[in-house]
Amino acid sequence: MIIMIDFSNLIISSPSALPLHVRS
Repeated sequence: MIIMIDFSNLIISSPSALPLHVRS
């Protein structure tokens, strides 16, 4: 399971939530 951390808002998004919060 890969967990991506969005440092822009310090939000932890799971692969299932990527489409909901896609920010690079």
